[in-house]
Amino acid sequence: MAQVPAGKIITSATLSLKVRTDVLGGSQATLFISPLLIDIPNYGASDGPGSAGEVTWKQRVLTTTGWGTLGTELVNGPVIDEDYDSSAEIQSPLYSKAPGTVVTTDITSI
Repeated sequence: MAQVPAGKIITSATLSLKVRTDVLGGSQATLFISPLLIDIPNYGASDGPGSAGEVTWKQRVLTTTGWGTLGTELVNGPVIDEDYDSSAEIQSPLYSKAPGTVVTTDITSI
């Protein structure tokens, strides 16, 4: 993962994701994108199930750490306003997108 050199300012950013609309259960869905409030030490490089130590939807660090604050950790996804900032979220509609469509969203504001 590239890093921004010290003193440089990011003026624009986009996020592109391949959409799996076949698992959404309908033709209308919205992708919510929010900035993280915590450090993720290892995003992983697997193209499939996560390996020990990588981040997954269910665990911040697979096999050791859930999402949320210590002692109240959840194992079913990130916790609003503990793990990510919901006040800065961007919503990207995924209406009627064909499976495999690449959706690009401007994330400069977050």
